[in-house]
Amino acid sequence: MRRIQIGTLFGSVLVFLVFNSSVFAQNEASFTEFQWIGGTGLQTWQSGANWDLPDFPNDTDPLDMDYPTADLSVGLGANLNVSIGTSAVTVAGLAMGGTSGVVTSEISSGGPAGILHFKNYFEPEGLLTEKDADFDNDGLVAGSDFLIWQRNYLFQNTGPDNINDQGDANDDDSVNGVDLMIWQEQYGLGNSFFTQGDAFLRSGGVAGSVNRITAPIHLEDEPLEIDAINPLVIDVGANITNSAPDLTSSSRISVLRGTVTINSEIVVTDVDTTPMSGGTDLTLRATASRADGNGATLILNGIVRDANPAQTGSVTFGGGDGRIEIYGDNDLGGTVRTGGAEIVLGHDHALGVSSLAPFTPAHVRPGGTFISDNDNRNIPNKFTLQSNFNFAGDKTLTLSGEITQTNNRGFNNNIEAPGELILDGLLNIWEDDEALLREFDFFGTGTTRITGLIRDDFLFSGQDRRINQSGPGVLIIDVGLGDNNHSGPTTISRGNFHYANNDSLNVGGGLIVSSGGAIGVDTGVATNSTFLQKIDPTSTGGLMLAASDASANLDFTSFPLSNAGNMTVAAPETGLTYTGIITPANSTYGLGGGSGTLTLPNAQLSGANALEVRNEGTVELLGDNTYSGTTSIVLRSGSGDPPTLVVDKLTNGGVASSIGSSSSDASNLYIQGATLKYVGTGDSTDRLFTIGTKGLTIDSSGTGAVVFSNTGLLGRDDAESRLGTLDDFSGRPDEIVEIDDTSDIVVGMAVSDPDGGGTFTQAPCEPSGANCIPVDTVVTSVGTHSVVINNSFPFILKENTTIVFGTVERTLTLAGTNANDNTLASVISDSGLGGVVSVDKVDAGKWILSGANTYTGSTTVTEGILSITNGYLADTSTVNLNSSGMLDLDFTGADVIDSLVLDGVALSDGIYGATDGGMGYNVLAALSGSGFLNVGNVPFPLVGALAAVPEPSALLLVSIACLGLAGTRKQVRRS
Repeated sequence: MRRIQIGTLFGSVLVFLVFNSSVFAQNEASFTEFQWIGGTGLQTWQSGANWDLPDFPNDTDPLDMDYPTADLSVGLGANLNVSIGTSAVTVAGLAMGGTSGVVTSEISSGGPAGILHFKNYFEPEGLLTEKDADFDNDGLVAGSDFLIWQRNYLFQNTGPDNINDQGDANDDDSVNGVDLMIWQEQYGLGNSFFTQGDAFLRSGGVAGSVNRITAPIHLEDEPLEIDAINPLVIDVGANITNSAPDLTSSSRISVLRGTVTINSEIVVTDVDTTPMSGGTDLTLRATASRADGNGATLILNGIVRDANPAQTGSVTFGGGDGRIEIYGDNDLGGTVRTGGAEIVLGHDHALGVSSLAPFTPAHVRPGGTFISDNDNRNIPNKFTLQSNFNFAGDKTLTLSGEITQTNNRGFNNNIEAPGELILDGLLNIWEDDEALLREFDFFGTGTTRITGLIRDDFLFSGQDRRINQSGPGVLIIDVGLGDNNHSGPTTISRGNFHYANNDSLNVGGGLIVSSGGAIGVDTGVATNSTFLQKIDPTSTGGLMLAASDASANLDFTSFPLSNAGNMTVAAPETGLTYTGIITPANSTYGLGGGSGTLTLPNAQLSGANALEVRNEGTVELLGDNTYSGTTSIVLRSGSGDPPTLVVDKLTNGGVASSIGSSSSDASNLYIQGATLKYVGTGDSTDRLFTIGTKGLTIDSSGTGAVVFSNTGLLGRDDAESRLGTLDDFSGRPDEIVEIDDTSDIVVGMAVSDPDGGGTFTQAPCEPSGANCIPVDTVVTSVGTHSVVINNSFPFILKENTTIVFGTVERTLTLAGTNANDNTLASVISDSGLGGVVSVDKVDAGKWILSGANTYTGSTTVTEGILSITNGYLADTSTVNLNSSGMLDLDFTGADVIDSLVLDGVALSDGIYGATDGGMGYNVLAALSGSGFLNVGNVPFPLVGALAAVPEPSALLLVSIACLGLAGTRKQVRRS
């Protein structure tokens, strides 16, 4: 080991500090490093004259505790090719790459026996031993620890506490020269780029240098870590082999940074021939986790094969969070595992097919994320899912082998269009003959097409095997008659679910249970009694129309559509214009579902009916509808994207419009976590609306502005009390089930059960609070008919009992691209239970708030212009501005607020405006108008430019108070 000695004087003692100058100083306290001093061109490894130490780097005796490393990363005047020769050498580490210019460095071989062995016999003891020189406890013995020792040299401990953090390495209560010697011995140990005890290879040098190995590489049950600062190529002519590992060890190549390309053959030696065993013979992975944020890529162009065709080597591709690209026609008959990385499949046999007849594909236990390199990639392997199956990229990938699970698993398909995931093999929804519920869940944003068989384990009865779609993507089942045969229901809560035709329907007895999204048959649903009779009548999701249904009349009060009477009318993901007439069940039109846009271009909604838009997607109402009931745009469940209702005509209440002819009362337009988007030529309407507990968005993106002219109070919803069951039978004392409607329940909302009973009470709620939901319990997640709460108290069982919910903060978002004077004259205030309302202006358009607003939440301008015509902002509120937006203070005087934030940075207290007011006030480019913001209520002179801000009329304030609709007007403070 080469070292540099530096003398320094402490008291009368001259101490020599010994620093390792090695390029591998991170973890080799006992290594002998050989540095190249030979020439360039073709040179010989096994010549002592080429190295700065006697002999050459080679470990012939692992018991001598001498772990050689070879450093070829030196200044090279020309290309260098170092031949191993005709016999093997063994090193613990290797560095390549010229440091003084762009050159090619190569390690070659003089024959088949000229093998480069990697073996690191070093076994780190760790730092938490009897001697510990990691004084700053950062996991690395380094110069910072020496400085701690230096500052506390000769300190004597007289107290009970350990003084390791002051430089005492051996816990003798004294900081002295012995501790310095321990620091010297341990210097470099601890956190490092490479893992202590693993063999390592650094491919460095000047950027643009080429580093290549053409010599055979052998791993002796050894992890080899590669830091490819410059790309490394292990080229044709080389091959990589592993020793036969025991049952507890594995050879491994890990790329920690940069790109490593292996063009050579990789030969897997198998020791455990037990099929599907837990051991792995060889792992090939790329991990960026310790690479300072730089990605890691391993490209496998060569063939990965078993040492002989009769073996069944176990190989793992992945295990890190980098990228592995596999292009070889790989000959593997054993178990293949993938995981923790992007896996690019560049060959149909990338995951292995045995070369022995009958050419059986390797059995794969998948992990990580699969990406296809082209649209024709067809992978024949059998897959057993131990975790969710993940897909990405933009190319179609076909899996033609059998797929089985070990538990409830999912297909997380995020392949971008026009690419698809095609499942063309046998889809087994079962595990080990168990009678438990099992399902294959489909989620992600991509399109998945099932063209193979779907079945249970046909040898056993009493099973519940399900297909479930819970993601926003598209699922298509396109199989032959009888090929979809599973016992349990088909369920859908999001996205678009297609049956290609009636032959693709499940014949196994399970119904279709739809709580969201959209489901249909591509040959049509309007008169398809075979399909409609498969729908569970409790379904509330979207009934997806086909192109053949575009002008069909839909009567949900009679057979066969009555079975879908609680469902909404939805479009496929490509969109659909519907011109027929709908006869709704329960006097309520239901529209929306999935990710498509459903357009009704004419006056198609009429009568004493209401409208509810739900189940995600977009609905366009472009005619002058005459229905007289309420309009609700609702995000029904706790997950999913909120629906959008697009309209082009907004008239005063009582007049036909896109949203019918109901009165202007706020209860007639209810928006819950959703969007009302105006695309007309310009309208004024006196209609009020109600802000749901999840907030709402008003979007003006037409050619003209929209004006909400009513100066009355907007509605603000709070969650009503309702019946539910505290159910402990399922082992979930934290779940409330059998709730009829959860659309207004929000995560974080308080929950309680004040009733003493219900129809059945196992543990009655007592006056003391015992057997009730504890105080400070809140909702943690929301389902379609249930909520989960943060209650860990066991066994609270009440059926049909009253559940009381609290309130939450919500946001009124003003959006759109129309830059004219879009106006909201109505009063925005907090809810009756005190639920704070905030306002957020987004998109490039303009909105004017001219009402006598009393909301106490924040006001945020992210983009575009928000104009306020009076100083109503609450004294305790925050104003958030973005430099790409503008807050127009269109009033006279100054409005007091608590804080002002610009581009995420809180500004100091003071007076802010578009000008300095002639008084030297702070000028902000994100402000316009004549008004000012007084941040922190600082005193200022009363001058003409700062006259009183008009208050709302006493009559209006009294009216608000009498309605119990929250909010006291915050006074504008002046001094």
